[in-house]
Amino acid sequence: MAQWFRLLRFCGMMALLITPALALSATGWQGLLAPAGSLRLERGGREFGTLEPGLHESGWRGASLSPARLGAEAGETMRGEIRAPGGTRVAAELLARPVEDGMRLLYRLTPGQDASLNSLHVALVVPVSLLSGGSYEVDGQKAVFPVQFKNVGLFSGPVRSLILTLRDQGSLRMAFTEPTPVLVQDDRQWGPTFTVRIGPQMGEAALWPAGKTLEIDLTLTSPEGMSIEYDSPLTLAAGKDWLPLNTRLEIIPGSALDFSKLFAWHAPAGRLGRIIGDTKGRLVFEKRPKEAARFYGFNLCFSAQYLSHVQSDRLAARLRRLGYNAVRFHHYESELVDRSQETS
Repeated sequence: MAQWFRLLRFCGMMALLITPALALSATGWQGLLAPAGSLRLERGGREFGTLEPGLHESGWRGASLSPARLGAEAGETMRGEIRAPGGTRVAAELLARPVEDGMRLLYRLTPGQDASLNSLHVALVVPVSLLSGGSYEVDGQKAVFPVQFKNVGLFSGPVRSLILTLRDQGSLRMAFTEPTPVLVQDDRQWGPTFTVRIGPQMGEAALWPAGKTLEIDLTLTSPEGMSIEYDSPLTLAAGKDWLPLNTRLEIIPGSALDFSKLFAWHAPAGRLGRIIGDTKGRLVFEKRPKEAARFYGFNLCFSAQYLSHVQSDRLAARLRRLGYNAVRFHHYESELVDRSQETS
Protein backbone atom coordinates (compact mmCIF):
# COMPACT_ATOMS: atom_id res chain seq x y z
CA MET A 1 0.00 0.00 0.00
CA ALA A 2 2.86 2.36 0.85
CA GLN A 3 4.27 1.80 -2.62
CA TRP A 4 0.95 2.90 -4.14
CA PHE A 5 0.95 6.09 -2.06
CA ARG A 6 4.52 6.85 -3.15
CA LEU A 7 3.53 6.26 -6.78
CA LEU A 8 0.49 8.55 -6.49
CA ARG A 9 2.60 11.26 -4.83
CA PHE A 10 5.19 10.96 -7.62
CA CYS A 11 2.45 11.23 -10.29
CA GLY A 12 1.10 14.33 -8.56
CA MET A 13 4.54 15.95 -8.59
CA MET A 14 4.94 15.10 -12.28
CA ALA A 15 1.54 16.68 -12.98
CA LEU A 16 2.70 19.89 -11.32
CA LEU A 17 5.81 19.88 -13.49
CA ILE A 18 3.95 19.10 -16.70
CA THR A 19 1.00 21.47 -16.24
CA PRO A 20 2.93 24.72 -16.93
CA ALA A 21 4.32 23.21 -20.14
CA LEU A 22 0.82 22.25 -21.25
CA ALA A 23 -0.45 25.71 -20.43
CA LEU A 24 2.36 27.24 -22.47
CA SER A 25 1.58 25.02 -25.49
CA ALA A 26 -2.11 25.96 -25.24
CA THR A 27 -1.29 29.58 -26.13
CA GLY A 28 -0.04 30.93 -29.42
CA TRP A 29 -1.16 30.31 -32.96
CA GLN A 30 -0.27 27.58 -35.43
CA GLY A 31 -0.74 27.84 -39.18
CA LEU A 32 -0.68 25.13 -41.84
CA LEU A 33 -0.08 26.34 -45.41
CA ALA A 34 -1.59 24.01 -48.01
CA PRO A 35 -0.13 23.62 -51.52
CA ALA A 36 -3.20 25.21 -53.18
CA GLY A 37 -2.84 28.39 -51.10
CA SER A 38 -5.07 28.06 -48.05
CA LEU A 39 -3.89 28.76 -44.50
CA ARG A 40 -5.48 26.74 -41.73
CA LEU A 41 -5.23 28.45 -38.34
CA GLU A 42 -5.28 26.84 -34.91
CA ARG A 43 -4.88 28.33 -31.47
CA GLY A 44 -3.77 26.14 -28.62
CA GLY A 45 -4.50 23.06 -30.72
CA ARG A 46 -8.08 24.13 -31.45
CA GLU A 47 -9.10 24.94 -35.00
CA PHE A 48 -9.91 28.61 -35.53
CA GLY A 49 -10.62 28.82 -39.26
CA THR A 50 -9.07 28.66 -42.73
CA LEU A 51 -8.03 31.74 -44.69
CA GLU A 52 -8.53 30.95 -48.37
CA PRO A 53 -9.54 32.54 -51.70
CA GLY A 54 -13.09 32.27 -52.97
CA LEU A 55 -15.81 34.01 -54.95
CA HIS A 56 -19.53 34.50 -55.31
CA GLU A 57 -20.82 34.23 -58.84
CA SER A 58 -23.94 36.04 -60.02
CA GLY A 59 -26.82 34.95 -57.79
CA TRP A 60 -24.41 34.53 -54.82
CA ARG A 61 -23.35 31.08 -55.91
CA GLY A 62 -20.24 30.43 -53.90
CA ALA A 63 -16.99 28.64 -54.74
CA SER A 64 -13.76 28.20 -52.81
CA LEU A 65 -10.28 26.93 -53.51
CA SER A 66 -10.04 23.47 -55.07
CA PRO A 67 -7.62 20.98 -53.49
CA ALA A 68 -4.11 20.83 -54.94
CA ARG A 69 -3.02 17.96 -57.13
CA LEU A 70 -1.92 14.83 -55.29
CA GLY A 71 1.68 15.04 -54.18
CA ALA A 72 1.97 18.85 -54.36
CA GLU A 73 4.03 20.62 -51.69
CA ALA A 74 3.57 24.00 -50.06
CA GLY A 75 6.43 26.49 -50.39
CA GLU A 76 7.05 30.20 -50.77
CA THR A 77 4.74 30.29 -53.80
CA MET A 78 1.55 28.24 -53.89
CA ARG A 79 -0.82 27.91 -56.83
CA GLY A 80 -4.39 26.74 -56.89
CA GLU A 81 -7.66 27.28 -58.68
CA ILE A 82 -11.22 28.37 -57.91
CA ARG A 83 -13.81 26.68 -60.11
CA ALA A 84 -16.99 28.74 -60.26
CA PRO A 85 -20.39 27.02 -60.63
CA GLY A 86 -20.85 28.68 -64.02
CA GLY A 87 -17.60 27.24 -65.36
CA THR A 88 -15.25 30.20 -64.83
CA ARG A 89 -11.82 29.22 -63.52
CA VAL A 90 -9.84 31.64 -61.40
CA ALA A 91 -6.10 31.09 -60.99
CA ALA A 92 -5.06 31.65 -57.37
CA GLU A 93 -1.47 32.39 -56.40
CA LEU A 94 -0.13 32.94 -52.89
CA LEU A 95 3.32 34.27 -52.06
CA ALA A 96 3.99 33.67 -48.38
CA ARG A 97 6.97 34.58 -46.26
CA PRO A 98 7.47 34.50 -42.50
CA VAL A 99 7.62 37.70 -40.45
CA GLU A 100 7.92 38.17 -36.71
CA ASP A 101 4.90 36.57 -35.01
CA GLY A 102 3.22 35.68 -38.29
CA MET A 103 3.21 35.67 -42.09
CA ARG A 104 3.05 38.16 -44.94
CA LEU A 105 0.57 36.89 -47.54
CA LEU A 106 0.26 38.23 -51.09
CA TYR A 107 -2.70 36.77 -52.99
CA ARG A 108 -3.21 37.14 -56.74
CA LEU A 109 -6.58 36.03 -58.15
CA THR A 110 -6.98 36.06 -61.95
CA PRO A 111 -10.14 34.86 -63.77
CA GLY A 112 -9.49 33.00 -67.01
CA GLN A 113 -12.79 34.15 -68.55
CA ASP A 114 -15.10 37.12 -68.16
CA ALA A 115 -17.18 36.48 -65.06
CA SER A 116 -20.28 38.03 -63.51
CA LEU A 117 -19.35 38.22 -59.82
CA ASN A 118 -20.91 39.44 -56.59
CA SER A 119 -17.61 39.02 -54.78
CA LEU A 120 -13.98 38.04 -55.36
CA HIS A 121 -12.15 37.63 -52.09
CA VAL A 122 -10.00 35.90 -49.51
CA ALA A 123 -12.20 34.81 -46.61
CA LEU A 124 -11.83 33.60 -43.03
CA VAL A 125 -14.83 31.78 -41.52
CA VAL A 126 -14.77 31.39 -37.71
CA PRO A 127 -17.16 29.49 -35.38
CA VAL A 128 -19.52 31.72 -33.38
CA SER A 129 -18.35 30.02 -30.18
CA LEU A 130 -14.87 31.58 -30.59
CA LEU A 131 -15.84 35.17 -31.44
CA SER A 132 -19.26 35.75 -29.89
CA GLY A 133 -18.72 38.25 -27.08
CA GLY A 134 -15.28 39.13 -28.43
CA SER A 135 -14.54 42.19 -30.55
CA TYR A 136 -13.17 43.48 -33.85
CA GLU A 137 -11.20 46.68 -34.26
CA VAL A 138 -11.13 48.47 -37.62
CA ASP A 139 -8.43 51.15 -37.91
CA GLY A 140 -8.69 51.81 -34.19
CA GLN A 141 -12.51 51.77 -34.01
CA LYS A 142 -13.67 48.92 -31.78
CA ALA A 143 -16.99 47.01 -31.97
CA VAL A 144 -18.32 43.84 -30.34
CA PHE A 145 -19.23 40.54 -31.95
CA PRO A 146 -22.85 40.17 -30.75
CA VAL A 147 -23.79 37.31 -28.47
CA GLN A 148 -27.25 37.13 -30.09
CA PHE A 149 -27.86 37.46 -33.82
CA LYS A 150 -29.16 40.88 -34.85
CA ASN A 151 -27.89 41.82 -38.31
CA VAL A 152 -25.94 40.05 -41.04
CA GLY A 153 -23.72 43.00 -41.91
CA LEU A 154 -21.45 44.15 -39.07
CA PHE A 155 -18.95 46.21 -41.06
CA SER A 156 -18.04 46.93 -44.69
CA GLY A 157 -15.45 49.35 -46.03
CA PRO A 158 -11.77 49.97 -46.86
CA VAL A 159 -9.42 48.96 -44.06
CA ARG A 160 -5.73 49.26 -43.20
CA SER A 161 -5.86 47.30 -39.98
CA LEU A 162 -8.27 44.71 -38.57
CA ILE A 163 -7.86 43.11 -35.14
CA LEU A 164 -10.00 40.15 -34.10
CA THR A 165 -10.19 39.54 -30.35
CA LEU A 166 -11.58 36.20 -29.25
CA ARG A 167 -14.01 35.82 -26.39
CA ASP A 168 -11.11 34.45 -24.30
CA GLN A 169 -8.97 37.51 -25.14
CA GLY A 170 -6.65 35.89 -27.71
CA SER A 171 -6.16 38.12 -30.75
CA LEU A 172 -5.28 38.04 -34.44
CA ARG A 173 -4.19 41.10 -36.46
CA MET A 174 -4.43 41.77 -40.20
CA ALA A 175 -2.45 44.72 -41.56
CA PHE A 176 -2.89 45.77 -45.21
CA THR A 177 -0.33 47.63 -47.32
CA GLU A 178 -3.09 49.89 -48.66
CA PRO A 179 -6.78 50.44 -47.84
CA THR A 180 -8.48 47.16 -48.74
CA PRO A 181 -12.23 46.35 -48.84
CA VAL A 182 -13.20 44.20 -45.86
CA LEU A 183 -16.59 42.77 -44.90
CA VAL A 184 -17.32 41.50 -41.37
CA GLN A 185 -20.48 39.40 -41.37
CA ASP A 186 -22.65 37.51 -38.89
CA ASP A 187 -23.65 34.29 -40.69
CA ARG A 188 -26.13 32.99 -38.13
CA GLN A 189 -28.98 33.48 -40.57
CA TRP A 190 -27.44 30.50 -42.41
CA GLY A 191 -25.04 28.82 -39.96
CA PRO A 192 -23.09 29.21 -36.67
CA THR A 193 -20.17 31.31 -37.97
CA PHE A 194 -18.77 34.79 -38.45
CA THR A 195 -17.02 35.65 -41.74
CA VAL A 196 -14.26 38.13 -42.56
CA ARG A 197 -14.23 38.62 -46.34
CA ILE A 198 -11.34 40.57 -47.87
CA GLY A 199 -11.78 41.91 -51.38
CA PRO A 200 -14.30 43.85 -53.50
CA GLN A 201 -17.98 43.28 -52.74
CA MET A 202 -20.00 44.18 -55.82
CA GLY A 203 -23.46 43.69 -54.29
CA GLU A 204 -25.38 43.38 -57.52
CA ALA A 205 -23.26 41.23 -59.83
CA ALA A 206 -20.69 43.05 -61.97
CA LEU A 207 -18.53 41.93 -64.86
CA TRP A 208 -14.97 41.00 -63.92
CA PRO A 209 -12.85 40.90 -67.10
CA ALA A 210 -10.72 37.88 -67.99
CA GLY A 211 -7.08 38.40 -67.07
CA LYS A 212 -7.72 41.20 -64.56
CA THR A 213 -5.81 40.31 -61.37
CA LEU A 214 -7.00 41.09 -57.86
CA GLU A 215 -4.08 41.55 -55.45
CA ILE A 216 -4.55 41.32 -51.69
CA ASP A 217 -1.45 42.05 -49.64
CA LEU A 218 -1.75 41.48 -45.90
CA THR A 219 0.39 40.65 -42.91
CA LEU A 220 -1.15 38.26 -40.41
CA THR A 221 0.30 38.36 -36.89
CA SER A 222 -0.56 37.81 -33.24
CA PRO A 223 1.08 39.13 -30.05
CA GLU A 224 0.81 35.55 -28.78
CA GLY A 225 3.17 34.38 -31.54
CA MET A 226 2.53 32.21 -34.57
CA SER A 227 4.31 29.14 -35.91
CA ILE A 228 3.84 28.07 -39.53
CA GLU A 229 4.13 24.62 -41.10
CA TYR A 230 4.17 23.81 -44.82
CA ASP A 231 1.98 20.92 -45.86
CA SER A 232 3.75 18.32 -47.97
CA PRO A 233 3.43 14.60 -48.74
CA LEU A 234 4.59 12.26 -46.01
CA THR A 235 6.29 9.03 -47.08
CA LEU A 236 6.75 6.15 -44.66
CA ALA A 237 9.40 3.56 -45.48
CA ALA A 238 10.39 0.37 -43.71
CA GLY A 239 13.28 0.87 -41.33
CA LYS A 240 14.15 1.01 -37.64
CA ASP A 241 11.05 3.15 -36.91
CA TRP A 242 8.52 1.51 -39.24
CA LEU A 243 7.96 -2.18 -39.90
CA PRO A 244 6.09 -3.40 -42.98
CA LEU A 245 2.62 -4.72 -42.24
CA ASN A 246 1.30 -7.35 -44.59
CA THR A 247 -2.45 -7.06 -44.24
CA ARG A 248 -4.68 -10.07 -44.77
CA LEU A 249 -8.41 -10.47 -44.39
CA GLU A 250 -8.37 -14.07 -43.26
CA ILE A 251 -8.29 -14.68 -39.51
CA ILE A 252 -6.31 -17.64 -38.23
CA PRO A 253 -8.70 -19.99 -36.36
CA GLY A 254 -8.03 -19.97 -32.63
CA SER A 255 -5.90 -16.79 -32.78
CA ALA A 256 -6.42 -13.70 -30.61
CA LEU A 257 -8.52 -12.17 -33.39
CA ASP A 258 -10.86 -15.15 -33.67
CA PHE A 259 -14.11 -13.94 -32.03
CA SER A 260 -16.22 -16.93 -33.04
CA LYS A 261 -16.49 -18.06 -29.41
CA LEU A 262 -17.97 -14.79 -28.15
CA PHE A 263 -21.40 -16.39 -28.20
CA ALA A 264 -22.82 -19.89 -28.55
CA TRP A 265 -23.35 -21.10 -32.10
CA HIS A 266 -26.03 -23.49 -33.22
CA ALA A 267 -26.92 -25.11 -36.51
CA PRO A 268 -29.00 -25.48 -38.48
CA ALA A 269 -30.76 -22.14 -38.22
CA GLY A 270 -34.09 -22.52 -36.43
CA ARG A 271 -32.99 -25.45 -34.25
CA LEU A 272 -33.54 -23.34 -31.10
CA GLY A 273 -36.90 -22.03 -32.26
CA ARG A 274 -37.92 -18.48 -32.90
CA ILE A 275 -36.73 -15.34 -31.09
CA ILE A 276 -39.07 -14.14 -28.33
CA GLY A 277 -39.01 -11.52 -25.59
CA ASP A 278 -38.87 -12.72 -21.98
CA THR A 279 -40.32 -11.11 -18.86
CA LYS A 280 -37.11 -9.14 -18.30
CA GLY A 281 -37.31 -7.50 -21.72
CA ARG A 282 -34.49 -9.59 -23.18
CA LEU A 283 -34.38 -11.40 -26.52
CA VAL A 284 -34.10 -15.17 -26.08
CA PHE A 285 -34.44 -18.27 -28.21
CA GLU A 286 -37.72 -20.13 -27.70
CA LYS A 287 -35.92 -23.36 -26.73
CA ARG A 288 -33.23 -21.61 -24.68
CA PRO A 289 -35.30 -19.13 -22.64
CA LYS A 290 -32.83 -18.65 -19.78
CA GLU A 291 -30.00 -17.29 -21.93
CA ALA A 292 -30.14 -13.81 -23.50
CA ALA A 293 -29.51 -13.78 -27.24
CA ARG A 294 -27.21 -11.10 -28.64
CA PHE A 295 -26.80 -10.16 -32.27
CA TYR A 296 -23.88 -8.47 -33.98
CA GLY A 297 -24.81 -7.65 -37.53
CA PHE A 298 -23.32 -6.49 -40.80
CA ASN A 299 -24.77 -5.24 -44.07
CA LEU A 300 -24.71 -6.78 -47.56
CA CYS A 301 -25.58 -4.66 -50.60
CA PHE A 302 -26.12 -5.25 -54.32
CA SER A 303 -23.76 -7.80 -55.93
CA ALA A 304 -22.24 -8.78 -52.56
CA GLN A 305 -25.33 -10.96 -52.13
CA TYR A 306 -24.77 -12.99 -55.28
CA LEU A 307 -21.60 -14.97 -54.67
CA SER A 308 -20.37 -18.36 -55.81
CA HIS A 309 -20.54 -21.25 -53.35
CA VAL A 310 -16.77 -21.04 -52.80
CA GLN A 311 -16.97 -17.29 -52.09
CA SER A 312 -20.01 -17.77 -49.85
CA ASP A 313 -18.23 -20.38 -47.73
CA ARG A 314 -15.14 -18.15 -47.35
CA LEU A 315 -17.28 -15.15 -46.42
CA ALA A 316 -19.32 -17.13 -43.89
CA ALA A 317 -16.17 -18.42 -42.17
CA ARG A 318 -14.59 -14.96 -42.15
CA LEU A 319 -17.69 -13.28 -40.71
CA ARG A 320 -18.04 -15.94 -38.02
CA ARG A 321 -14.45 -15.36 -36.89
CA LEU A 322 -15.11 -11.61 -36.87
CA GLY A 323 -17.86 -12.28 -34.31
CA TYR A 324 -20.94 -11.62 -36.46
CA ASN A 325 -24.10 -13.70 -36.18
CA ALA A 326 -26.66 -11.57 -38.05
CA VAL A 327 -26.96 -10.03 -41.50
CA ARG A 328 -29.02 -7.29 -43.11
CA PHE A 329 -29.82 -7.92 -46.76
CA HIS A 330 -29.93 -4.47 -48.37
CA HIS A 331 -30.85 -3.55 -51.98
CA TYR A 332 -31.12 -7.25 -52.77
CA GLU A 333 -33.85 -6.65 -55.39
CA SER A 334 -31.83 -4.34 -57.65
CA GLU A 335 -29.94 -7.06 -59.51
CA LEU A 336 -32.81 -9.55 -59.42
CA VAL A 337 -34.89 -7.40 -61.72
CA ASP A 338 -34.48 -7.25 -65.50
CA ARG A 339 -35.31 -3.71 -66.54
CA SER A 340 -34.45 -4.12 -70.20
CA GLN A 341 -38.16 -4.31 -71.16
CA GLU A 342 -38.79 -0.93 -69.48
CA THR A 343 -41.85 -2.30 -67.67
CA SER A 344 -42.63 -2.86 -64.01
